[in-house]
Amino acid sequence: MTILSIKFSGQRSLAQGIELPTTPQIPSKKFRPFQIKPSFNQIKKAWEYARSVMGVCKNIMSTLLQTEKWVSTKNDILFRKIIYRIGLINIVNLPINISYIPSKVQKIWDQINLKDNEGAVLAGLSFGLFMGNIFNTVTSFINTSIEALSLRRIRWISPMGLPLVVALIGVDIAIDTKNLYQLFKFRREFDREIIKKTQDQQCSPEELQGIITPFLEKNLGVNQTSNISLRKENVLERKTTTKVVAQFRELSNLIKENNDLSQDKEEEIYLHLKTIRKLLKTEERLNSISMVSSLVAGVAVSLFLHPPAAIVSHSLLTLASVVGLGLKINKDLAYN
Repeated sequence: MTILSIKFSGQRSLAQGIELPTTPQIPSKKFRPFQIKPSFNQIKKAWEYARSVMGVCKNIMSTLLQTEKWVSTKNDILFRKIIYRIGLINIVNLPINISYIPSKVQKIWDQINLKDNEGAVLAGLSFGLFMGNIFNTVTSFINTSIEALSLRRIRWISPMGLPLVVALIGVDIAIDTKNLYQLFKFRREFDREIIKKTQDQQCSPEELQGIITPFLEKNLGVNQTSNISLRKENVLERKTTTKVVAQFRELSNLIKENNDLSQDKEEEIYLHLKTIRKLLKTEERLNSISMVSSLVAGVAVSLFLHPPAAIVSHSLLTLASVVGLGLKINKDLAYN
């Protein structure tokens, strides 16, 4: 953010009623008119994009290296140097990932406190997947460094690299499939119990409250104990997104505060319902693309077990990385 702070002392009224502008305060030598202070989240976001772009470039060059007709000896050496450097630069991801560890451990503990067994298991799996990615980052960095220095690779690391990546992608696909199924199931329930009953927008205030309140009680824990409400809210967030939960909270507050709904309030409720459905459809689309991308990456990595198919593997990885970058851009545009 650019901050320009120039202070004026304003105007001082005299006894005669004449107003004279005072002299502006002169900034000290320490004064800096333009200050850019990016937050840690902005730095992480910028690094995620940079890492995705480098991943696309690396996969494209790796694919070209499999085709001797397209790459000269000079370019071959250049591409390999760039690939090595990208592998070394990726170590920057390590401290960023480590910064997430406390919040992920806290999430597991929160699920246990809420007695959300499914949430605790999924949070545990997610944490295991996350730690596996950290281990893979470290081992990849070590082997890339050793290879760049023309030294012998560490024997116990190299054989486990490929199976570890396949296992991580497999677990990730399983979690994505479950999340997509739950999201699709919830969206159909929302359409059936809310959208179809209110789509003509001719419901009376009493009918509107009678349709929405039971759904909120069932999925958001409205009018129930705080512990049950928190648990249901947590389950709803796991099925959908934080933005969907926020919309449901606003909808719940709107109905609670207005027993006699005015026309303006009714329109606001319909707007919330429309926004929720749009968010659910967007999340379905993005999750579907993400799962397809993970499947393509899984097939590509598995094909590395068959060396003659290396060019196919690298081509599929390039496709998956391009889709992943496009998905990241699409998600930021959709939710910001």
